[in-house]
Order: sequence, then C-alpha cells, then structure tokens
Amino acid sequence: MQNSISRSAYNFIIGSCLTWGFMLSWLLAKTIDPMVVINGGWTFLIGYIVAVVVGIGMVHASNNPVISFIGFNIIVIPMGTVLGAAISVVDPAIVHEAVLLTALITGVMMIMATLFPQSCLGLGRALFVALIALIVAHLVVYFMDYEVGSLLSYLGAGLFSLFIAYDWARAQNEPATVDNAIDSAAGLFISIMNLLFNLLDILNSD
Repeated sequence: MQNSISRSAYNFIIGSCLTWGFMLSWLLAKTIDPMVVINGGWTFLIGYIVAVVVGIGMVHASNNPVISFIGFNIIVIPMGTVLGAAISVVDPAIVHEAVLLTALITGVMMIMATLFPQSCLGLGRALFVALIALIVAHLVVYFMDYEVGSLLSYLGAGLFSLFIAYDWARAQNEPATVDNAIDSAAGLFISIMNLLFNLLDILNSD
C-alpha cells in the first residue's frame, strides 16, 4: 500500500513533473537537429510510437514512483524531439502565440474540470473512441493523399482540450500518492503537448 500525501503536495508534484517535462522538451527542441525528425521517415515514427508506448506502460504498470518517473521521461524525450522539428518551420511569433494559447486553454479546461468533475470524468469513453477515430482519419488522409487542410488539426485541438479536462478531473479523483501524481502528470503532459502541436499547425496554416 502506497503512503498517502496531502492533496496540496500531490498537486505540487503534478505541477513539478509538468514543469520538468516542458523544460526538458524545450531543451531538446533547441538542441536536437530537427532533421533527425524531418528525414527520419518511418524509422523515426516507429521509434517515436514505441518510446511513447513503453513510457506509458512503465508509468501505469508500476507503483514505484522512480520507475514511473523514468517512464515519464521516456515519454518526454520523443515528444520534445518532435517539438523541435515542429517549431523549426514556424515563425517564432507563431510559436509564442501557440504556447500562450495552449497555456490559456489548459488553464480554462482545468478550471472547468475542477468545477464540473463528474461531467468531465463522464467524457472518458467518448474521448478514447474519438481519439481512435482521429488516428484512423490521419492514416486515411496520409495514405489516400486527401487534402483536408487544417481540419484534422482543429478536431485534434478540440479533442485534446477535452482530454486535459478529463485528465485533470481524473487526477483529482485518484488517491493522493506520489506515484499517482506522476501518472497523472504523464497523462496531462501528453494531452497538453498534443494540443500545442495541433495549435502550431493551425496557426501556421492561417
């Protein structure tokens, strides 16, 4: 049985993990050559998926905070690398706008989840079905070479905004332990970063 901590300490750990994840992502984005991603093709994509899946597995399969934090970092590294490629082709002003908009949306969705936790928790199944549908849509567009503009990015931004609300409501519904705080931070990090990626695409296309 894990030792419980105070709710304020629990939320502090979530915030600390997120801050660490964003700082590491930005460091990786600024130091790793974006061509690693751009020229990586299927090799990088497969490696990215494997790393994120392994990281998620470590986070959720372990009750050991150390193992969970290692898994969290395994998630952060590939996402930070992709962030570097994403911002390398976008005007710095757009990057700044996307970051601010991401922070604003994240704050609003967390407030909504705090005010209406049960409503946000009830979105879980629908959100995961929508996520699968969005992934399938991306694959169809890619392989069939359809032109849909930024439609999927708008849908993705909306979906991951709702995921942030769900993740925060779920985090506050979990027992307050160090491991659960790290697990919750991982879910929020993935949702926030995906929101940022979609907003970068939307703002860069306008």
